[in-house]
Amino acid sequence: MLRVFDSLDVVYDFRVKNEDTFIPGSQVGSYDGQCFMPIFPNPDGDQTTWYLGNIFMKNYYVAFDMTPYTDNNYRYLQVGIGLQKA
Repeated sequence: MLRVFDSLDVVYDFRVKNEDTFIPGSQVGSYDGQCFMPIFPNPDGDQTTWYLGNIFMKNYYVAFDMTPYTDNNYRYLQVGIGLQKA
C-alpha cells in the first residue's frame, strides 16, 4: 500500500502489486544484482516531493493540469489519479 498526502493533508491509499514493489538495478543505472523501490526522493533535498515512475502509473490513469500555474500564476499544478478499468 502506498499512502500519499495532498497539500491539505488528505490521505490517499494506492494498492501496489508485489511485482511492482522492486525493480532491477539495470533500470536505474546500476546492475541487476541490486534492486530498488521505484519511488525516489527529490534529489534537491526537498523532503515533501517524491517521484513515482511508470511502474506505479501504469496501473492508474494520471492527468496533469497546469491551469493553476499557466492561467492564474499560482505556484502549483494539479494531478488527478484514478484506477484504470480492468
